[in-house]
Amino acid sequence: MKMVKVAVIGAKGTVGRTLVEYFTTLGHEVLSVDKDTSTTLRDATALANVIFIVTLPIEEVASLISEVVSAMRPGTLLVHGTSIEKPIPQDIKSIEALSRGVTFCHFHFQFRPEMPLGRTLFGQHITMSIYGAKKRK
Repeated sequence: MKMVKVAVIGAKGTVGRTLVEYFTTLGHEVLSVDKDTSTTLRDATALANVIFIVTLPIEEVASLISEVVSAMRPGTLLVHGTSIEKPIPQDIKSIEALSRGVTFCHFHFQFRPEMPLGRTLFGQHITMSIYGAKKRK
């Protein structure tokens, strides 16, 4: 498996902590971003191959995604799992991002009581929607 740099924005929350642990266990380099981390949003976004946004409040996600997209490199994957109603809301400038070579992915966990998300991603059921040039990879 190819190792990549993964940025997790919202790294100290329940989902964020689980993602950090999961990708670290798989051997990927993880850049943790949260309110009190030394890694900045802009630095992590510029360095990462894959960026996960799992932060609250939901009302601020569109502006956060727009900020992240402005610093992303072509070929980068942006994944958000912030429980917003549509995979790419109207106020996210998706056409601009897609034209820059960014691939979008929205994920949603299908929680199961016997496998709480706070413990592991292994064995979880996840629904995904993918948009962009690299969606088949």
